[in-house]
Amino acid sequence: MAGIPTSHADLVGAPHFPHLATANADGTLQSTPIWVARDGDDVLFTTNGRYRKAANMRRDPRVALTVYDQANPYRYLELVGRVELRPRQDYSFLDGLTKQYTGDDEYPYKSNEAEGLMVRLSVDHSFVSDFDPPPSQPMPAGQTDLLGAPHFAHVVTVTPAGQPRSSVVWIKRDGDDVAFWTGGGTTKVRNLRQNPTIALSVHDHGNGYRYVEVRGTAELEPVDNIDLLDELAPLYWQVERYPEGAGDAGVVVRVKVAHQSGMPPAP
Repeated sequence: MAGIPTSHADLVGAPHFPHLATANADGTLQSTPIWVARDGDDVLFTTNGRYRKAANMRRDPRVALTVYDQANPYRYLELVGRVELRPRQDYSFLDGLTKQYTGDDEYPYKSNEAEGLMVRLSVDHSFVSDFDPPPSQPMPAGQTDLLGAPHFAHVVTVTPAGQPRSSVVWIKRDGDDVAFWTGGGTTKVRNLRQNPTIALSVHDHGNGYRYVEVRGTAELEPVDNIDLLDELAPLYWQVERYPEGAGDAGVVVRVKVAHQSGMPPAP
């Protein structure tokens, strides 16, 4: 489906924090949270020309964006498309986003030296998820580890044609790795079998301005059970076991972390 689905159009804008997926020049992937506004079937946002994501989009305009409902993370949207960049003439658009996301009238970090860019994402394809949350969504404690329950990760893979794709998953910190379960026939698994490059980003469900990003490679472990889902279900869904219907065959994806960054800086 092209454009932004009406059913999920309300997710494109404050108070929701989309995560933008781009491809780095060395073939690795990047995922970071951004502020956005909707303009018809397009998505508008701004960035600084010195940022890595700006260099990535200048080189390859193909991006993906995922966003979940702050009130129900099991309702989310993926948008896949191409971006057009142009110089940002002033701070009026960013002031408007600041008002919507923070309540302040003006963007607080203005600089005459800023290389501001306006970005327009034209959506080629969209994908939606929507199912009922648990009766009470667990909320993370202050300063809890972002790379584990109950935080939701935006996972980025890349197609054989070079198009970034993104989805939202439960995660588990496992030593120096990050692990998640997914179906064996999913797009992310097909992509990872061709190219194990992976990135994921997580923002604090209780504070969208605190986030972490990791990049690395994925190791795939086919499993005939949903043991990892059962382990995470009490933490994410407040049930003893994962509800029936997921099927028994899946893949545990283990992200071997090569790079980690965040805001505030990751410890």
